[in-house]
Amino acid sequence: MLNGIEDVLQAEGYTLFLAASNRDPQREKAIIRTMSERRVDGVIFCSTQVGEGHLQQLNRFGVPSVLINNQALEDTAVASVFHDDADGNYQITQHLIELGHTRIGYLGNNNAGRTTEDRLHGYQQAMREAGLVVLPEYIINGPNGLPEGGVEGMQQYLELGACPTAVVCYNDMMAIGAIQALQRAGRRVPDDYSITGFDNVELSAYVTPPLTTFYQPKFEMGRQAALMMLQLLAENPAAATADIKVLRGKLCVRASTAPPRE
Repeated sequence: MLNGIEDVLQAEGYTLFLAASNRDPQREKAIIRTMSERRVDGVIFCSTQVGEGHLQQLNRFGVPSVLINNQALEDTAVASVFHDDADGNYQITQHLIELGHTRIGYLGNNNAGRTTEDRLHGYQQAMREAGLVVLPEYIINGPNGLPEGGVEGMQQYLELGACPTAVVCYNDMMAIGAIQALQRAGRRVPDDYSITGFDNVELSAYVTPPLTTFYQPKFEMGRQAALMMLQLLAENPAAATADIKVLRGKLCVRASTAPPRE
């Protein structure tokens, strides 16, 4: 995403300054205050929970903003780029249904806010359209989006009397943790369980088995956000109309999914 942003901005003579908030609201406020005081030309927020108050603070200083996958403002009037996460998980779940799975779970991320909700909705839509029942116990949220979150979530599935034959994980890292939990329990992927991820991180192609996942066009998301910023800088930000772009990725089928055993 950052490469896409820099690819556009550098060609126009802009320098990119980076700051990470690590989901700390107080740190986000401090970063925004610092950027305002340094009189940056504009701010691009990547996958944060920045709220209306932060944007108003920047607007008072005349600093235009662009949001990428913002989780806090659902119906924002700010220039924004989103990935259609619901469509992504719809495609993943549909792939599992086409393989013959009927008992499919969703392992979400308790820390991901709107993103995990969007992915949950895509899973639910595919199940509903296929006439399949979504059991409440098949929707589990891990404590985070890291491998340990996937381990903890999969352990909860293994404790169920009738475990799903396939699990749609919030992201690749949770899927990798889920696979490890299954292997520790003596279960095989995809023979016993099909597991999917999301994001197509580089590692996903090299785990055993290689992970079926969903590719997000992150470079293009960054590029579109930077183009929006250039447009805002070329006009009066206060008078500019909000532009919202929604991009879609593609399914990457690998060896972690297969038809369920009889």
